[in-house]
Amino acid sequence: MKNLIIGIFLVFIATNPIYSCDDIEIHKKVINYVLDHEGDKILKTKYEYSKYGIRNSLLRRYNKKNKLNYTIKTLNKEKATEIALDLMNEYKINKIERCDVKLIVYDLFYNAGPNAGTLVSQRALNRYHNRDKIDILEDGRMGEETLKHLNKIEDLKSFILIFTEERLKYYSSLKNWEKYKNGWKKRINSFFELKELECKTN
Repeated sequence: MKNLIIGIFLVFIATNPIYSCDDIEIHKKVINYVLDHEGDKILKTKYEYSKYGIRNSLLRRYNKKNKLNYTIKTLNKEKATEIALDLMNEYKINKIERCDVKLIVYDLFYNAGPNAGTLVSQRALNRYHNRDKIDILEDGRMGEETLKHLNKIEDLKSFILIFTEERLKYYSSLKNWEKYKNGWKKRINSFFELKELECKTN
């Protein structure tokens, strides 16, 4: 598995320029990749329905916050993007400066939730910054220290490989790993195959 990840990653890094990005159009590009993985079908879990990865409970909270009446049935990609942008700000992913890092981190946050997303990020950062004797508290909270070190990444190749390993390790610990492992592996590896993120430079 590790050799496969490395091979795919080398294609990714050779064809993707590095950008810094923070405007809303760039955020929408990142979200577009994430929503394409989620798909537009209405899915039913044990407890609720979801569409574009947005669950009923999350939608109710968003409606209450913004005095709206969106429903899962009528949710389209435009509305899902609107909600995903709000989540990006809530999760503080908008403060990540590099597009490539922003993309892989937000995809995990969106798919697994902010607590798991932050925890995996912190574990990856501690491994990445190990030579600098950095010890980030692995508390599942996206604070200034975690953001600061996400924005200090210089060796993108090393970080993405470490982040991917930690993400797969987290997913493999879940009870539904056997059921969803092929889809999760495909989703994670697909980000290494992007030809260009098309981010605007600052």
